[in-house]
Amino acid sequence: MKKTVLSEIDIYQGDLKMPKNFDINRSKLKADILDSHLQETTISNDPFSFSFLDYKVPSSRALDMTEKYVAEHVDSYFNTKMFPVQRFGNVLKPNEQTFSRNFLDLNNSSNSIDYVLVYGVDIADESCSVVIEYNNNKYLNQKYFVPMCNNYFVLFPGSERFFISSNASKQTNIFLTCTFQCR
Repeated sequence: MKKTVLSEIDIYQGDLKMPKNFDINRSKLKADILDSHLQETTISNDPFSFSFLDYKVPSSRALDMTEKYVAEHVDSYFNTKMFPVQRFGNVLKPNEQTFSRNFLDLNNSSNSIDYVLVYGVDIADESCSVVIEYNNNKYLNQKYFVPMCNNYFVLFPGSERFFISSNASKQTNIFLTCTFQCR
């Protein structure tokens, strides 16, 4: 008997454990995302676009360290070379959540995003999850919940729909999302 896997949904998650004295400056990431939020510097100015509430994140050492950590670890453990494409932040006040979306470009699959990283920059404990929506053979519209906290990340295929669930805390939650293509 022979087994052949035709499709696989790979999800990586965990803490961003940096070497001693090389911690990611989450305060800098938070300040950059909040500054873009206050300046209303969004990816899209179209209020009907999914990117209308995605705030641009300027380049910084903290951002580069986050992207490189994930890309290098995925390459070293799973032999997959990933290159950053886009990054943005989300600011979720109490009871707010993001829209459900994916990064699959049906018109041009070579431009589609291969992986999406969602990173908890400043998250109240047990207040929200990243929800990944997927189809599993005959079971359609399944949901996989990844509880989020500070310095925790989840990396998953860009073809899967996802959203950040409603913020159940009284604190504002801040997320960083980075997209990657593989070559």
